[in-house]
Amino acid sequence: MRHHQLFFTNLHRPPGTTLTGGGVHQTPINGGLLTDSYPSADGMTWTVGIVMLGTPGTFTFTPYAVCLPVG
Repeated sequence: MRHHQLFFTNLHRPPGTTLTGGGVHQTPINGGLLTDSYPSADGMTWTVGIVMLGTPGTFTFTPYAVCLPVG
């Protein structure tokens, strides 16, 4: 039986930085399907959504945001 659960997470940029990108790393690569990866309209957060395709506990995903110092 396959389990299809949707997970979302929001990553907030640190003060004094600007958000330039983001994404997700998952292991194994076929354990989930990336559904969303986008910045908020105000540039303060990066959102990642992933659907788990396998059995619970069989994969991990690590969302990330890329930020650069301002100035």
